[in-house]
Amino acid sequence: MSFTLRASLLCAMACMVACSDSKIETNLLPDDDVVVAKVNGEAISAYDWQQAIVTNLGEQNAFLLDDDARLKVLQSLAAAKAMAQKERDALTPTERLELEKQIEAYREQLLVKRYLKAHTDITPVTSEMVEAYYQKYPERFGATRTVEYQLIRLRSGADGEKRNTLVSALQKAATPAEWSALTSNARKANSPFEYIQQKSVPNLLQAPLSSIVANTAKGSISEVYWVEGLPLRVRVIDEQWSAAKPLADVSAEIRKTLAPSQVKKAVKQATDDILKESKIEYLVETP
Repeated sequence: MSFTLRASLLCAMACMVACSDSKIETNLLPDDDVVVAKVNGEAISAYDWQQAIVTNLGEQNAFLLDDDARLKVLQSLAAAKAMAQKERDALTPTERLELEKQIEAYREQLLVKRYLKAHTDITPVTSEMVEAYYQKYPERFGATRTVEYQLIRLRSGADGEKRNTLVSALQKAATPAEWSALTSNARKANSPFEYIQQKSVPNLLQAPLSSIVANTAKGSISEVYWVEGLPLRVRVIDEQWSAAKPLADVSAEIRKTLAPSQVKKAVKQATDDILKESKIEYLVETP
């Protein structure tokens, strides 16, 4: 968004909010009683002017503007006020009501931001949280998981009741003992099951086997998956991890990743607290 447009929008919003609550004592603001320009008789104060500069450049850079640049901001505010006046006068009664609703919604957003700033206690990301995240997701920091897995898949050819029986046997192998019995059966000559045992990096396998193996924890048996019309299951019997990047090298990245969740927790707590002390009545059906 251009500098001029942002300044224009700021002025328009300021004008709308001012019109929506005329009871606010604006002359309590610094230099708000100092008029620096008038547009069709409506004043732009020194406070409005300075706020437009600060909003666009920030507190630190606001004082770096020379007189020419400050004048351009004032000219942008004047143009914005002229546009706002013209559009305001052209509004139908319905459009005016819609605008008032939008102003009220924007006002509430500002109040909510102020409330959360004053009432949220954001817990910093701790070293323990960083360590736990690092250990939970080593692959995100350069570690590679190599697994040894067993795969049992029903061969094509069986049909009818025999096929149903074999599929049921594959589905029921839920414990290590049941899986072991099934693998013994699959290893036999002329078995209706195909048996594979090998080591691999999961993402080097063909899809969808790659995701099946990747999502199966060490010692676990996957659910039954149907691939190209045939059911299969996988059991990961061992895994090894190559070294990830040192924790010291990635801790800043992890903290940046975890920070938003800490903010969400603080906002949720503030929300829960305010709801406990508020009387809310819903006059429509809620789930």
